[in-house]
Amino acid sequence: MPVRAYVADNVILDKDLTGFTISGDPGCDGYNVESVAVFEEIVGQRADFHLVLGDLVPAGHERWFRQFEDILDRAASAPVFCLAGNHDLPGYAGRLGRENYFIRAGDTLTVVLDNSRREFGKAAVDLLREALDSQSGGVEHIFVAFHVPPPNGISKNSISRAEWDKVSDLLIPHRARVRAIFAGHVHSAFSFELDSLPVVVTGGGGARLDPVDNGYFDRNRHHYMLASREGGSWRLAAKAVFPGGAPATEAGAAEVAAALAESFSGECRAHERYRAYAERALLLGQPGLAKLFRAAADSERHHAANMLLALGEIGDNARNLADSIRREEDEWRREYVRHLEAARRLKADGRAATAFDCAMRAEKVHHAMLTAALASLEQGGMVPERRYFTCTRCGFTHEGNAPPPVCPACGTDDKRFAEVE
Repeated sequence: MPVRAYVADNVILDKDLTGFTISGDPGCDGYNVESVAVFEEIVGQRADFHLVLGDLVPAGHERWFRQFEDILDRAASAPVFCLAGNHDLPGYAGRLGRENYFIRAGDTLTVVLDNSRREFGKAAVDLLREALDSQSGGVEHIFVAFHVPPPNGISKNSISRAEWDKVSDLLIPHRARVRAIFAGHVHSAFSFELDSLPVVVTGGGGARLDPVDNGYFDRNRHHYMLASREGGSWRLAAKAVFPGGAPATEAGAAEVAAALAESFSGECRAHERYRAYAERALLLGQPGLAKLFRAAADSERHHAANMLLALGEIGDNARNLADSIRREEDEWRREYVRHLEAARRLKADGRAATAFDCAMRAEKVHHAMLTAALASLEQGGMVPERRYFTCTRCGFTHEGNAPPPVCPACGTDDKRFAEVE
């Protein structure tokens, strides 16, 4: 079966399921680098299939569906089954087929229903009734999936009680076999019971997260749900996703990685160049031009962050600290030593020597601070929140309750230091 599943009819899988992923709302506010990275990681997980609970695209037009399908073609490890969300209208059926269907695999029945318009139409109710009646023989486990959640006490972004009753009236007689009812739409994760039926909302599949408490994590995070079979029972677990894994390893990946690294360096240079141009424009009495340069600098900063994320060079805290320590040590022990020696040989180029010397002194301090932070993290503790001051002349970092009387790197006084917020 292709990983991009166009559903023309109800699906019968000739296998017993061992596990599948459930995620929601990967693309309702578009696909940026972060959302693509999140969704690729989800559909790349090993599973019998992936179930995506709607809002696949920002608007239901061909252009956006092609982008969604390209992600699946590139990253999906198993068949992907979808349902329609409100953002997927009006083009969902033309691109992905039936809006109401069921998946039968061994003793497990998964029923997919359309409530993208905040109501269950006759087709959805009839399909649920048909699935429960025609597939009742041998079915021990029932899952149901739709987009907009039932009424709940956590988010008001839900369907009405009257709409919920349309499906709950059919499900209540089977509730001993109903393992979970999945919904998306709300970009968070929480669970509750309604009419003794277990409901799981999971809409953290890549889109911008909502300010709704996440019942599975200490803070709202991108995530997916993993339904896994353990013996004769199903277990459901929430899995947080932190985008930034290693880039693809297929042919040509090295060339793409090199291009990303080059672009990252270029965007960083452009960001700092525009910031410097803005300061000079202000000095020369052109505040409008300074604002234009700051706008360009802000854009380049986001470009650089996207390139770094696409490179897979943003990991967890321990990995980020270890990588930073390695880079800082290389800079102050080797790189700036070489650059400083070269600059000093050119006796007329005092600016370069000064820049290298000040940077080398600051990087040595950064190396010590980051090393201490990693030690705190590895001991299972929090990195202490301290006060830091930056020399605005040379970039030296000072830790303490007040800036130093004199900058250890460039010798300027404490009035040139700015506290880090």
